[in-house]
Amino acid sequence: MRHLFTALIAFGASLTIGGIALTLLFGALRVSDGIPSGVMAVGFVIVFAGVIMRTVLDNRAERRERASSGPARLMLAKVLNARVTSSSANPFCELDLIVDAPDRGLYRTQVREQINLARLPGLQPGAIVVVSQPDPTRPVVTVVDPAPVDWQQRIDQDTRLRAVHDATPWTVEPPAKNPSAQVAKAVGIALAVGALVWYDWQPLSLLVQGNSTEEIRDEMTNSWNARRSVFAPADLEAALQGISAQAGTTHFSDVTVHQTSVSANAVAQPGADRVTSYTWANGEIANEIDMPAMHTDEDVSTFDVTTLDWSLIQQLVDQVPELTGVTQPDPYFILTPAMNSTGVEVTMYVSAESIDATVVTDGTGLVLAMTGGAPGSPAAQWSGAEQ
Repeated sequence: MRHLFTALIAFGASLTIGGIALTLLFGALRVSDGIPSGVMAVGFVIVFAGVIMRTVLDNRAERRERASSGPARLMLAKVLNARVTSSSANPFCELDLIVDAPDRGLYRTQVREQINLARLPGLQPGAIVVVSQPDPTRPVVTVVDPAPVDWQQRIDQDTRLRAVHDATPWTVEPPAKNPSAQVAKAVGIALAVGALVWYDWQPLSLLVQGNSTEEIRDEMTNSWNARRSVFAPADLEAALQGISAQAGTTHFSDVTVHQTSVSANAVAQPGADRVTSYTWANGEIANEIDMPAMHTDEDVSTFDVTTLDWSLIQQLVDQVPELTGVTQPDPYFILTPAMNSTGVEVTMYVSAESIDATVVTDGTGLVLAMTGGAPGSPAAQWSGAEQ
């Protein structure tokens, strides 16, 4: 279980570092995306939770080890030096000790304890004290004060420690690296790197390819918009169904479709001077605004969005290069009731690469009119033929 939390900590730490790196990269590219900050936050929370859980496990293991090793053993020690390291009624003191361990002999160690000022006279250099050693395999000891009655006699009779003025320090070798722990760390780091690469390999790849910051920024913006696009039939249907559910009607006077959002205006009743505009983005209603109506005629036309061919918008997007000559378009659409039928009329506006174009179709995708476009494109030829 401890290795699991080790892997979790390595994963969270790698996410945090990766989030910082992505934040710096996106800042340099002047790209607006809040996900790197979210990555940092998630990574920090994972590290925090992993450290707490691993600490709890370690404390439990230490308590079990102490319980299995029996009570701490008592020994005599000689004070070589005592230094007060804080000023209070119960200051912290650093004590240099020579400990007489039954199974090890004399060794030197240092302890830091909070000691009452009244005890200091009994801890002067040369004093013999009783110490407690919780773990026989470690040099850590604690001064026992007052000393047990039977040990006070041993203090008085001691001659061995009083004659010693120094001893070899007991140094603890660092624990050997646990292969399983190293594997757990490697797994956590690999998972984090994989997640970061999966999330945003694109800017790193573009940098390696030598693209300029402007090119990287434009490419990433287009990519993010494509991820949130509502042009696909299923996404457009979900957006208009969500708006219809909020509005309580499927009849609207006009619908505007951008790549990442859909807006629709609903008229409460013929002749009303107010309309309600609904906007759908990121899978939910993002805005609902009551505003004055542009027309208050009794015969304001509406159309039923459930009659739309959901694939129409995506088909028109795919035809933009062919119809207008624009290879990297950012189109938007306005859907309105058809003038001379019960269907819908779709007006597509394209503006990119310093080229503007407009394409008007009916509800089946049949082109009714085109203007603008790149020289030589069908849209430009249509415009020339009408002039």
